Amino acid sequence: MLRAMVAATLADGVIDAGERQRLDTAVAEAGIDRDGRAWLDRELENPADIDEIADAVNAPEAAARIYAAARLAIDLDTVQERQFLKMLGEALDVPPEAAARIERELAG
Repeated sequence: MLRAMVAATLADGVIDAGERQRLDTAVAEAGIDRDGRAWLDRELENPADIDEIADAVNAPEAAARIYAAARLAIDLDTVQERQFLKMLGEALDVPPEAAARIERELAG
């Protein structure tokens, strides 16, 4: 999920303060140690692409969680972020109605 979050935050080429805070919070909540922080720094320099993320997923429930994590990481305030999320949903085979439900849950 963290790889998807990192990739989503970098979709538009810029990590704003809110996105960085959400990443830092996710890392802290996951209990990631100093080595994990080093991994995050490396991932920020070279994020996974959509295919890499999707190839690691083998269950619809996991796909929905990864999609939701990516959506939670960003504000969807750029065309690039919206396009990334759309392409991620397609690569993960998240049905449009499930993506819409996730959007409603996160918005409300």
